[in-house]
Amino acid sequence: GLSAVLAGAVIAVPLMYLGSFDKGLEATYPWAGAWVGRNLGNIVLWAMLYGLYYVAFEFFYRGFLQRIVADAWGAPQGIWVQTMAATLVHLGKPMTEVIAALPASLLFGIIALRSRSIVSSTIIHLSIGLSLDLFVLAHQGALLPR
Repeated sequence: GLSAVLAGAVIAVPLMYLGSFDKGLEATYPWAGAWVGRNLGNIVLWAMLYGLYYVAFEFFYRGFLQRIVADAWGAPQGIWVQTMAATLVHLGKPMTEVIAALPASLLFGIIALRSRSIVSSTIIHLSIGLSLDLFVLAHQGALLPR
């Protein structure tokens, strides 16, 4: 799982930098608001809360749903069902995010299956969310303002 986390972070963080210039993503994130970037304490608190959110998200989609379907119909079906469900839950968010959710969900499902754990996909997902939030705040001049 560690190699997946490292590869995921190396790929995801630069993509989130580029994505932070997307007007739809910039208008949506951070969804907790600009308070996140006001000081280091807020960033740490947000990272912990976001971590809990991603643990729950990954547990449900890659842990529970994928496992239940895989046990009943096979691993490929489990991966595809969770991929479709996790992608659909992104509807209503910026189109860039909805489109990215499909390959990311597929990849996270494969990682969870191969590692038999949601830890790696949770860390990668958290690195995506946090880096996007921090890049958006930085572009807005709202990251640790003086």
